[in-house]
Amino acid sequence: MADGTGLHRVSPHGRTTTWRRGPGGPATAWTFPGGEARSVGGRRTAGPLLVVGDDAGAPLVVVPVAEWSAVPPPERGGPLRGTGLQRLVDVLGLDVRPAGEDEVATLASVRVPVARALPRWTGWQSAVAVLGAVPFAVGHVLGVARGSSSTWAAVGLLGLVVLLAAGAGPLATGLLGERLTSGSEAVVRPDRGARRVLLARRPHGPEVGIREGDGVERWLPVGEGRGAVAAVRTGPHAVELVDDRGAVVQSLHAERFAPGPAAREALDRLWAAAGLPVRAGRSGARERADLGSDLPTAGATWPPMLPRPRLLAVLGVGLAGLDGLVLLLAGDGMPAQRLGAGYLAVAVGSGLLWLRLRRPGGP
Repeated sequence: MADGTGLHRVSPHGRTTTWRRGPGGPATAWTFPGGEARSVGGRRTAGPLLVVGDDAGAPLVVVPVAEWSAVPPPERGGPLRGTGLQRLVDVLGLDVRPAGEDEVATLASVRVPVARALPRWTGWQSAVAVLGAVPFAVGHVLGVARGSSSTWAAVGLLGLVVLLAAGAGPLATGLLGERLTSGSEAVVRPDRGARRVLLARRPHGPEVGIREGDGVERWLPVGEGRGAVAAVRTGPHAVELVDDRGAVVQSLHAERFAPGPAAREALDRLWAAAGLPVRAGRSGARERADLGSDLPTAGATWPPMLPRPRLLAVLGVGLAGLDGLVLLLAGDGMPAQRLGAGYLAVAVGSGLLWLRLRRPGGP
């Protein structure tokens, strides 16, 4: 986000990092094309990149353009043209120019934070998915299709479980988090999706819950101390839950959690029930750019080596169920029968998870 006070980034955990206008704040900006961007800071960061620096030219933050705009970077006319990032630098009043040799050398020699907007399932999950897919494929062919060995069938079952855990693990974790929702005293649902704000009474005191669109919930105690919510700060663009020192514990985009007067009134009632004082937020400039409302779809940023949800459903429900039936009906001996039951259990679990995800209002 960018406004009259500076440049702000809200992490997935709600922590806000701010680079304020003035000395040491955002004053320069330059772009790297894709080829050069892959060597920035010694990391393989997909380009093009926007680099925001201070008045001395020192880089403050690196922003991967493709991750922060629903509009693909144009092939001509500059990588920001037509994207939400162009609006961002316009609000900051920055002139964007291509990176020169000095900027390339600077970024190669210093560590600069990279503002990523990819889904949570990246990196290690892609690697684990590959490690699970190989034994599953071998076990399916040798242990089930050819029926040569129960050992290979067991290897295939283990590989399938690893593959599904890597691909659907975060989604399942988000659904398991809903167990806390059942004890909620008040619930605000700003739209028809899965996003919610909740209030629950625990033995140790009240807690406020924030549920994002992916189904993952974060619960925050109400009171004083580290990580606790002591007050609510509202504004036209954000609703901030702050601690007793005024530090932001959780930031909510107003467009998604308070899209209209009815949602704001419902939130005000929830804050009152939680005993949280509400005060007006800090006044900023009239212009503001919020890239949180311009993110690309999850499909556009899905890691290439991680199976898509539909493929995971086919593997976890269809193929696992078929393998389980083959082992139960044609398997020889108790080991094959047990393995068949294991495959069927995986198929049933995968089917229930898929149905929950497909249900209206699911993550």
